[in-house]
Amino acid sequence: MKTAFKTAMCIMPLFCKFANAQVPCEFKTLYKGSSVYENSVGYKILEAKNNDFLLLGHAKLPVTGYGSISLELTRIDRCGTKLWAVTHDSANCLKFPCAGIVDLIEYPDENIIYAAYYSGVNIKDRGIRIIKTDKNGSLKWKFKVGDTSQYYTLNRFIKINSGHFLLSGYLTNNKNRACAIIADTFGNTLFQKTYNIDTSSQSVFTSAYWKSENEITLLGYEDSALFIVNIDTLGNTISEQKISKAIGGFKEIGTLVMNYDSSEMFLVGNKYDGSKYLYLYIARLNKLGIVTNAINFSNLAGRFLSVLPNNQVLLADYKGVFLLDSTFNIIRKDTTNNSKVISIILFYHGILSKDKALLYIGSDYYSSGFGTYFNTLVTKMYVFKYVKSISIMGPNIIDQKEGQIQLSANIFPADAANKNVKWQVNNTNIAVIDTTGILSARYNGNVIVTASALDGSAVSATKSITIIYQNVGIDEMKVSSIFIYPNPASEYITIDAGNLIIKSIVIKDMSGKQLSLLKANFIDLKSYTSGLYIIKIETDKGTLFKKLIINR
Repeated sequence: MKTAFKTAMCIMPLFCKFANAQVPCEFKTLYKGSSVYENSVGYKILEAKNNDFLLLGHAKLPVTGYGSISLELTRIDRCGTKLWAVTHDSANCLKFPCAGIVDLIEYPDENIIYAAYYSGVNIKDRGIRIIKTDKNGSLKWKFKVGDTSQYYTLNRFIKINSGHFLLSGYLTNNKNRACAIIADTFGNTLFQKTYNIDTSSQSVFTSAYWKSENEITLLGYEDSALFIVNIDTLGNTISEQKISKAIGGFKEIGTLVMNYDSSEMFLVGNKYDGSKYLYLYIARLNKLGIVTNAINFSNLAGRFLSVLPNNQVLLADYKGVFLLDSTFNIIRKDTTNNSKVISIILFYHGILSKDKALLYIGSDYYSSGFGTYFNTLVTKMYVFKYVKSISIMGPNIIDQKEGQIQLSANIFPADAANKNVKWQVNNTNIAVIDTTGILSARYNGNVIVTASALDGSAVSATKSITIIYQNVGIDEMKVSSIFIYPNPASEYITIDAGNLIIKSIVIKDMSGKQLSLLKANFIDLKSYTSGLYIIKIETDKGTLFKKLIINR
């Protein structure tokens, strides 16, 4: 099933659309399932090679009891507009949720491969699915792998080579057992193994990484101890390590992951007293499992953590998302719910895009009189604060011969990372402007001044400036013989040009907008409001400008 969309629903549009497709945009958007009645939960997000984003999750009708749950792949553009959504596989489910998302991979030719699983007592068709599509979401092949009698919970999907993949997580029977599986693109399970150093303990793999060209590190925990296993690409165990002192005392460990260069580990977990959560714990560990930095956050409880470049941390709590620096200070937070009365926002995965934006995916869960609903929620925000708007401050007129005015750019937000602007004018014969915003008059007329942000946001602002009394084309004696009276005026004015022949008279407001084009030298002002105006007088000897004040 495939659906196409022209627009996305922006709950909090910040600056979603620009004419230039490469400028920054932020969004917070809900995506429903392929059917408007379906629940939809997003678990993984990937930046595609063409700068779109791929979302992977699942959808199910919001009904109690027996139903169908489907795997859903969605492509959105860089500003959040849904381009398409497809479902490639489904299974009968007794209770939601009963499907899990592992991960997705984009190939150099933009084909997409993703992995998911159906597990638990609520599902009738258990097992792992590996699915390949083209860049438009059209199915190329799909296979079932693994043991359909097992209850899988998987969280890592790695491409070993063009035909082989590694999946890691754990199996659940009476106890959790960390497991790794190697499968091929024909649906064959080439290798499956569970790992425990202490057979009486429970173990879980939370992450898997390439340690070298031929070695993969499986990272997790056994009870409350750090658990590290290294295997080769055939599944053979190279080493196993359990570090008991690393993370003792937890009742719930959420995520344990490596940083970008695999030099350190980051952990998030929760401590609670059996009835309520006491605090959320986040720690940074070296490869020996020694904690090098840790902090507690009271009144928070979360399980999901993503490590970004420079060791910044994207932490998902049940109340929102927090961006932390490398020493765990909060840089930014997003805890905004939607407008519904009973609503919980859950986040599962975050990435840093090529243009330095944070993107995180999860679900917006809410209850109403018609039932309980989930919508996939994706948020994009920049760590680097871009300029969102500019206004040019300063006078609207230069009325001194060879005069100058100082213009300035008012930047929003005030804490934008780069508030520098480039100044330009549309006609350097009328005026010129320097890099500091000083505008110098050269000739009578109107000039458009532009201030453009230099931070890559493509935001700019314009201001019209009227320049008069430069007296180019009419000598001083002839100019002095042209009079406007009365001035200030309220009802009418008369223009006395002496021996000069008036060809046209143009009245403009201070923004440079033309209000009237006249030829008579007697002008009725009853239709004009009080204020300052510019009168452009074209004569047989040249053109000049005069100021007019209307008072009522």
